[in-house]
Amino acid sequence: MRILNHVNLLKVYEVYETQNSIYVLVEQLKGGSLGDSIGSLRIFHPQEIKMIMKGILSGLAYMHSHNIMHRDIKPDNIMFRSENIEETVLADFGLATECDIPEYLFSRCGTPGYVAPEVINLVDLKAKYSTVCDIYSCGCIFYEIITGRRLFEARNQNDLLRLNKAAYIDFKMSVFMEMDKTALAVLKSMLEKEPAKRITAKDALLM
Repeated sequence: MRILNHVNLLKVYEVYETQNSIYVLVEQLKGGSLGDSIGSLRIFHPQEIKMIMKGILSGLAYMHSHNIMHRDIKPDNIMFRSENIEETVLADFGLATECDIPEYLFSRCGTPGYVAPEVINLVDLKAKYSTVCDIYSCGCIFYEIITGRRLFEARNQNDLLRLNKAAYIDFKMSVFMEMDKTALAVLKSMLEKEPAKRITAKDALLM
């Protein structure tokens, strides 16, 4: 967080360490989280969706340009700087890591239902993956705020993990038939199962 400085990333001011605790002083955000908005069954207008996704992707593009991946992109970690939700802020860097370190502290991590297939299906815990794992998670959020339902819906944790691992996505819903073709293309590219074929944050912002 000290390395990164971007309008769409939570700003840290100071870190204090005592014998028993570490205190991190960060900026105050007054708009709540995207998870709160989804939980209240808020319906997002197209311009709001565009603003939210642009904020997430801008923050990720900046992080990724520093070879850092967040690894826990989900609605609860997407905050708003003010109540009018004009500025999107990525928070909770507890699982963030540099991509090229010798070994990740946690390899298979993230929140079920939002984890990229290459991460949740990881067998060799010493294997590496890239920043596009965050893009898949971002695609899950994009899908959710467009449709009003989670990409992977299940009755229990085991079923959720199974669906997340399979990463099968149905784009036959009527909402996708009415969706802007460019936005739909970006969504599909974000949710590409093969990471090598997945769009980057930088390229998504250009579309």
